[in-house]
Parts: sequence; structure tokens; C-alpha cells
Amino acid sequence: MELPVLLQLRELLLALALGTGLGLLYDLLRPLRHGRWKTAFTDALYTLLLFTALMLFALYAGRGRLRLFALAAMGCSGGLWLWLVSPLFRRIEAARRRLAQGIFRRVHLLAKRRPGSASNQEEAPTDIPRVQPPALPRTKEKVSGKCKKSVAFDEKSDTITNEA
Repeated sequence: MELPVLLQLRELLLALALGTGLGLLYDLLRPLRHGRWKTAFTDALYTLLLFTALMLFALYAGRGRLRLFALAAMGCSGGLWLWLVSPLFRRIEAARRRLAQGIFRRVHLLAKRRPGSASNQEEAPTDIPRVQPPALPRTKEKVSGKCKKSVAFDEKSDTITNEA
């Protein structure tokens, strides 16, 4: 039985779209592949979805047949996705992950600094008054060997003077 050229073209375009979609699905599942059991689970899920997609494609788009050109088109478009688009997709995913980690870190630090938060209550009770540290003197002395130098700060003119 011969298949008209327009139906072959339609099947080819659908196979290209399916291969690209399966490449995208693989990239979407890639961040979940950390650890032995998560990798096994995501691989099993991808394989299940792949075979389901192939079966549905063969039944509906291929009219009960999985033709060789459609299988080759799926493989080529999926391979092109993984070769050309996937590196860009991975960079975008890494940037998204860094952004999310940065936001989480900042929110965590803000929650830690906020008075009355759980972490601050454990460290220092709020009913104890805080003591101000003593003011630093305006004159600092530096001793090096036998030479003694003094540095003074004049508040009126905002200058530093050396005194021997």
C-alpha cells in the first residue's frame, strides 16, 4: 500500500517535532538526575514516556506503522536538539539555579538578622539590654623600636597630625 507524498511529509514533520520534544523532555529531566535512585527513576520515566510517544505516534500519525524515515527523523531532530540547543539550555538552567540559590541565601540571611526570628531568639534573648562598646580614643600611639610617634585627629579641621 502506497502512502501519498503529503501524508509522508506530514508524518515527517510530526516525527521531527516529536524528536525535538523528546530532546526537550530529556533536558527538563536532567536537573533531577542527582544520585543513584533519582537517576534510575528519571531514566525509567523518560523511557516510559519515550515508548508511549512512539506507540502513539505509530498508531495515529503513522496509521499503525512506524516507518523507518519517521524513526530516523525523530533520532536526527533529537540529536540536533542535544547537540545544538542543549548546551544553551544547560547554561540557562545553571544560571536559574544560581539565581535561586542566591535569592534563598539572601532570604535566609534576612530571616537570620530579623529581630524576633527563631535563630536570633536562641542566640541572644531580647530582654537583656545591649551594652554599647566604649568609644575609641582619638589618639593612637604606635611604638616601633625606640621611636615613639603619636597621631592625633583634629575634629574642627578634619585633619590628622603627626606629633613626635
